Amino acid sequence: MSNLSPADPLDDIKAWFVHLRAFRSACVGTNAMDMNLLTFANAAITSVLPTSAEQNNFIVSAVDATGYNDMAVSDLSTTYKTFEALLDHWNPLITPIALYLWSLSVPSLQGGASADFWKALISTAFPGGSKGVAWTGVMNGLASAFAPECFTAAFQTKVNAAVDAAGTKISDLVPQIAGLG
Repeated sequence: MSNLSPADPLDDIKAWFVHLRAFRSACVGTNAMDMNLLTFANAAITSVLPTSAEQNNFIVSAVDATGYNDMAVSDLSTTYKTFEALLDHWNPLITPIALYLWSLSVPSLQGGASADFWKALISTAFPGGSKGVAWTGVMNGLASAFAPECFTAAFQTKVNAAVDAAGTKISDLVPQIAGLG
């Protein structure tokens, strides 16, 4: 189940971060609001919400804020270890990132099958590597959609290094970007 519309992947990326903030706000009475969004996204759910009362309160608040109404305590304590993984269950960040990159890749890949794009080399999809005009546009768009604390200079350097590495495929890069560092 995803709230994605392929027409505007940047808006879908922004919405993902809105929902992550809603998850953080739903951690009522915890130290979650003291965490920056990247730390919160990667935090172990049971360390932020150790009690069943906190977990139940989170579910009520998170469902109200996001509409993901089939959330269960087992999702928090067993199935998904981090808030990022929990959110990705309903709204996988990887999807709008892939759609966004696909929309800015070379025209021959844009007109092809998604499987071909997924298998393509970064150097084919974005000639010029991390310094190329196309990739610079990708990074500017991602910077506008990501929460700033999740799009740090170190993260950008890591992504750009992957873009410039020989043999890197789209299927290698997209999960790295969606992994938030």
